[in-house]
Amino acid sequence: MPLWQWPEIQALLWQFSGNPRPQSASPEVIRALEGHYAKERIRQEQQGLGKPIIAARFNDYQIVAVGNTVHWSPKAKTFPDFLGEYIKRVLGSDWGNAEIAKPFDERHTLLQWYDGYCRYQAATINIPGEVSGAVMTGVVACYLGTAYSLYLLDHNVELQTRLVQRLKNQKDFQGAYYELIVANALIRAGFKLTLEDETDSSTKHCEFAAVSQRSGKKYCVEAKMRAVIGLLGADDKDGTKKSNPLSHMIKHLNAALAKPATDDRLIFIDLNTDATLGADGKPTWTHHSFTRLERFERDELATDVAAYVFISNTPFHRMLNEPQHTALAAFGLGIPDFNRPGTVRLTDIYRQRRKHADAFQIAEAFMKYPQLRTTFDGSLPCDSHAR
Repeated sequence: MPLWQWPEIQALLWQFSGNPRPQSASPEVIRALEGHYAKERIRQEQQGLGKPIIAARFNDYQIVAVGNTVHWSPKAKTFPDFLGEYIKRVLGSDWGNAEIAKPFDERHTLLQWYDGYCRYQAATINIPGEVSGAVMTGVVACYLGTAYSLYLLDHNVELQTRLVQRLKNQKDFQGAYYELIVANALIRAGFKLTLEDETDSSTKHCEFAAVSQRSGKKYCVEAKMRAVIGLLGADDKDGTKKSNPLSHMIKHLNAALAKPATDDRLIFIDLNTDATLGADGKPTWTHHSFTRLERFERDELATDVAAYVFISNTPFHRMLNEPQHTALAAFGLGIPDFNRPGTVRLTDIYRQRRKHADAFQIAEAFMKYPQLRTTFDGSLPCDSHAR
């Protein structure tokens, strides 16, 4: 039977058109729709499940719609080009120029990354003004990754002035930066975010809420990153010298669980450690983190409390001139049938993936951070960074 006669394709036709389900369709129509679905699948693979990039070329200008705002540029030839211009608009040229005027060691972390990104461009652009490809390094993941997260939040939710202010304040930067990484992953995983009122100090609340477009479930989201002296603006007042990457994991977990939540919990904790792999190819901290979480669950977790816990390591800032590295380990705290160590039957794996599809989708999206679109129309893959 030809593909266009399959019942599944007929069902897609019906869903796509919004009209009563057709009894038949011509091969030409089916091929056109198949092409549409193929392009959409490629787009989702590259961009995730959030809103698509809305862009067009008009005369000598690249037009990009972000939320309710239209941006245009005579210079942007690639999507990373646009992101480089976009983050400057969001942060403000006055603030950026004031930071650049400072000695390098006194500049805000974002402007130190900007300096590294400019050097990266100078080293990788073969012909000025021509598009060229290069391996994505840590500095690209840091600087353009932040720009992309801001864009996704602006395009899919809203870009709160307070969040931008926190990002520009070096003492608040680390928290805002990791929240953006988490928001980026959730948006690409197909979640609609609702940002909490950060000015409301009358009650504790999660960083934001996330609703799955797949299941309709609502989640309370918390994001914490271990502060290390000398990194991301942390000093001896709020950072640690301890080399143990799990030194603050339980502290962050307890702080997240202390927030009231009427919905299921998603807790993200970044270890902020070196990208060290064991003989099995996995991060050296994975086994120890699971062992500690299992002990916490057995001895310290309150009754009827549960959470999807995502232990991450996004050490781009530690390896600015090396290929970017992302690691994530997911654990079902109080959820015994989600991603536990040990042998699992294939039938149970299938059942778990269906039951906990939202959490698996989040993990897959997080591991692709900060996969950047190269072109506006998806005509080139995202495997490398282009400029």
